[in-house]
Amino acid sequence: MLWRNVIDLIALHPWAGWGWGELKFAHYSTLYAGPRFVEILDNAHNLPLHLAVELGIPAALLVCGGLGWLVRAARPWREVDPARLMAWGLLAVIVLHSLLEYPLWFGPFQLIFGLCLGFLWPAPAPAARRSPRVLPLAARAVPMACALALLAVVGYAAWDYTRTARSIWRATSGCRPTATTRSTRRSARCSSRHRSPSPG
Repeated sequence: MLWRNVIDLIALHPWAGWGWGELKFAHYSTLYAGPRFVEILDNAHNLPLHLAVELGIPAALLVCGGLGWLVRAARPWREVDPARLMAWGLLAVIVLHSLLEYPLWFGPFQLIFGLCLGFLWPAPAPAARRSPRVLPLAARAVPMACALALLAVVGYAAWDYTRTARSIWRATSGCRPTATTRSTRRSARCSSRHRSPSPG
């Protein structure tokens, strides 16, 4: 029923679509001849259909055809490197998932998709595929230092969030309201990531 409604919307604006992000309005404002999907839609739960309903059929064909051409040119079925095969496998899972849901609208899937594309592009030369070269220590140190710094920042953010969330939970649980309220205010004031914006 959902895809039938989306196809009806595509038929109303086949060339230019309804506009990016306008599926919710299109579904809400359209009277369908048949059954109607009961929820307000913000995604077609199918990437080609979503591109067609919001950008039009020509744009959807261009995007999907271009991606298909790039995959065919890359020839993933000829890969022998296990790491590259894993990256292609992850991309294939996300693409197949995109035919039934909308994973590319969520950060974790976007991160995996982007990391796999970055890992696979550019493709190494055939000789490099047969004999992987070992980078010198100096070339490996910079990415490792960046990764450790990013890990430290994410770890601090997680610790700060957990500390503040626990204080708020204790304050709303009804136990010792006076003491926990003071503790919550103190934690929120000390937090550098959960501070309220100053007025003006």
